[in-house]
Amino acid sequence: MATAPQGVTVIVPTLNRGSYLIDCLEDLVAQTHQPLEMLVVDQSEHADPALLALADRNPTIVRHHRVSFR
Repeated sequence: MATAPQGVTVIVPTLNRGSYLIDCLEDLVAQTHQPLEMLVVDQSEHADPALLALADRNPTIVRHHRVSFR
């Protein structure tokens, strides 16, 4: 009997990380291991447009959650 592939969830807490965060997430998106999901918990005052665009391009992998607490 075949077993289902093991999934990986990466939780990325962030606060005003900008391009460093985008570079990290793009590298993770490029991984071939599936299933893969990334939960970005964003404590920044304003969401980075590049981060939102990355999440929009990869909706099954990247989930962006903005929180108001730090």
